[in-house]
Amino acid sequence: MQKTIKVLVRLTAGILFITSAATLTASTNQVYAVESADTNSKTKEGLLTLNHKTRIYNNKGQKRYSYLGSNGLLKNGAEVKYVGTVKAIASPEDKRYSFPDDDWNWFYLPYKIIKGEEYYNIGHGGYIKAVNVQKINGNWIYTNQVVTTTKAWLSSTNVPVYDSNGSKTSKTLKIGQKVTLDRQANIFDLTEKGDGYNGGTNFYRIKGTNEFINCYQVEKIKHTLPTYTNYADVLFINDGYLYNAKGEKVAEKNNKPRYSKGSSITVTSQINITDKSTGKSEPFYRLANKYIDLDHRKNNECYIKASDTKIMWGRVNEATKQEDRQ
Repeated sequence: MQKTIKVLVRLTAGILFITSAATLTASTNQVYAVESADTNSKTKEGLLTLNHKTRIYNNKGQKRYSYLGSNGLLKNGAEVKYVGTVKAIASPEDKRYSFPDDDWNWFYLPYKIIKGEEYYNIGHGGYIKAVNVQKINGNWIYTNQVVTTTKAWLSSTNVPVYDSNGSKTSKTLKIGQKVTLDRQANIFDLTEKGDGYNGGTNFYRIKGTNEFINCYQVEKIKHTLPTYTNYADVLFINDGYLYNAKGEKVAEKNNKPRYSKGSSITVTSQINITDKSTGKSEPFYRLANKYIDLDHRKNNECYIKASDTKIMWGRVNEATKQEDRQ
């Protein structure tokens, strides 16, 4: 048997208010979800989405077995209203849990540390563990570090360690060893020569080092880690065209842009090139793993305008006179 309790928690001038703009649906043994006031709305503003069945706690970290008429247990995938306001931050390194918007601006929801763990406030004296939250306002959460355990993969008897270029070193870790990770990377984030089979295509970086281990040799991680790259991943803030080293636009059918606004790509360096259509020299980014046919030969001198993009991860070297192309 279910019952419906109408409740909305919001914080104004430090005072907790309760209104009738949202609904908490509960049964006699489990809290299921806190829904937005408009059940037909697709907005996720003000909501936490869970990635695991979650117990509600009090402000001392003690389990609550009674919460708004339920036993204080939230199911996996439930959406829960939170108390507080998200705040802007410079990068995901700044806070344990954070998330980007569509333009890759970073935010976090303030959390409370209880007995060394992060908790989000859901009102009425209730808190849930941040590690069990998958999304905030519909945005996927990143974490700046995670502690996990290494494991065997295929017939391995240990865990090989790779350097920042994706090459296997002589160092190994034991299976079952605790390890703290703080970045993730694809083989092509580490080297342009990666073939996808150099010990696996995806890696995690061991915190405090420039050493990496195969993602298949650790226990499952709940949250995405920030990307590590030796290059830079950029977001197109405008539709983008492809250029060759002479500053000539590589025409697409009907002269349409090669890249759409909102898409992303990896770049390796920045140089100044004179745009043949304007006669002006401006910064361009060289693309990684991109080739064009030039005089019937494969050529990897492919470029995009820096002004059409925004850096998401990594960094690119500044242009120098030696690199300028006229």
